Amino acid sequence: MTQSRRDRWGRRRPSPRLVRCALSLTLLAALVSVASDTAVVGAQARYSTEACQFNGAGQFTSLQVGVAGSAKPDPLNQFPNTVTLSAVFVAAPILADFGLIGYNFGFLNVGTNQVPITASLTITASNTVEGSQTFTNVNVLATTVITDPDGVRLTGDETATPLPITFALTNSTWTATGAGDLAFANTGSTTTVTLGSFVSTIDCQPGVPSSCGTNNTNCVSFTPEPAVPFALLPGDGLRLQHQAPIVALAPVSLSSGAVVATGTLPALIIDNDGSNSVGWTLSAYVTDFLRTGAPDCSVPQADCIPADNLGWRPVLPAEYRAPSPGSSGVTAGTAMATSAADWLAQLQAAGPAGVNGLGGLGEVNVLCMAPPGAPSATVGCGAELYLGIPASAASGSYSGVLVLTIT
Repeated sequence: MTQSRRDRWGRRRPSPRLVRCALSLTLLAALVSVASDTAVVGAQARYSTEACQFNGAGQFTSLQVGVAGSAKPDPLNQFPNTVTLSAVFVAAPILADFGLIGYNFGFLNVGTNQVPITASLTITASNTVEGSQTFTNVNVLATTVITDPDGVRLTGDETATPLPITFALTNSTWTATGAGDLAFANTGSTTTVTLGSFVSTIDCQPGVPSSCGTNNTNCVSFTPEPAVPFALLPGDGLRLQHQAPIVALAPVSLSSGAVVATGTLPALIIDNDGSNSVGWTLSAYVTDFLRTGAPDCSVPQADCIPADNLGWRPVLPAEYRAPSPGSSGVTAGTAMATSAADWLAQLQAAGPAGVNGLGGLGEVNVLCMAPPGAPSATVGCGAELYLGIPASAASGSYSGVLVLTIT
């Protein structure tokens, strides 16, 4: 006769049941050259003054070009880490002169007109392998409103509104070198305006027109100016790589009571070039382990293993304590248990009401840390893992997510 369940650490069924558990790794905060998971993103466009020349010759005109975008590191990618630049949009005015040209040459009419424009833009990023990337053949329609009080072209009373354009760029991938900040900036654009058979090209680059005539007109040259970054990932001299995105714990067989599944978190390798003078901390927490095929944790004692059932003993593998053991200044976090048996005894002593306060990885815990002023070094932070499997757990495979944060 099957014994009734007294608590989740008591016996439930005498028949053996196989339980397999695995962890997938997710990183919340930055890997390469990122101080935190908060990238400086222009919610509003950052505008810069650009010197623009028409059809590759003639005078320069000053235009304000705005660019915004978001730069974020790809989570848990082996370094050199890749960064995705996304949600990039560009805003720029096209001079009203083009509306007047289009109207007076018979290509546009009084009222609202749409003008096809093709644009390209070059973005540079400091401390990246690519250095710069050019985005070409972006097509957009610009709108201009024409008025002509006397209804006769070329009499001088015609007006046209500027042709504002906004367009988005496709996402792009960049490779950080780890040498410092990643500053993304617009360093040049080319816009082609098509008005029937009349085609004009506008080339712009950061700078202001110079060598101008009266009232700053007929400017035959320009003075370059530094490009204005529209997105920035602050560099802190840290790089991190993982050795395995999935950590499988040893399978266990439940027959007469709760057991502990063990495993090893392979070393997360942190390279510190010494410029991170404020120190760093690598922390983690885990989600509940959900049984494969179970929709949720609505039947917690059968379909879920609580996150706090996972404990660890952080370690610093000797092969990654460069340049020599102890010289990196890195220390391991606090061990929750010395062995699987120790962890099981703690869980059983806590009982069903005390598990959440036991201090398992259901809460954020430190895996390793370096003090301010830590020297240049390559270190590894790993851990021995202990997962308590309740006697009430159903047979099957369970999975959870270990969420890592480096700050």
